[in-house]
Amino acid sequence: MLVDLRPANITGKEMDRVVAEMHEGSQTLSGAYEQFTRQTQENLARTTALFDESISSSIHQLNETLDSMREMTRSMPQLLSQSRDRYAEQVDQFVTALVRLQKAMEKLSQTADGKE
Repeated sequence: MLVDLRPANITGKEMDRVVAEMHEGSQTLSGAYEQFTRQTQENLARTTALFDESISSSIHQLNETLDSMREMTRSMPQLLSQSRDRYAEQVDQFVTALVRLQKAMEKLSQTADGKE
């Protein structure tokens, strides 16, 4: 037993119009869905590209920093050695000057002792 769900006062022409409107609404919804998915994919692709660019830039900066630190670390022993040599030379000169001063003071003291 089939039940007719159409109200008795709706004509075939009105039903056709309702079906056409539903079809049009379905097409509009389908188009909107397609546009939404396309825009979502484009936005996701742009976001991913920006993220990738940002990560690549950060990695590049980190590599430059590490290279700079590596170069500085490599040059440290030589710089420290040069500084040590320069300071050792200055200390030697200072000690030599003190020894000369001490000898001069001894001679002066002996001279002063001899005159008395």
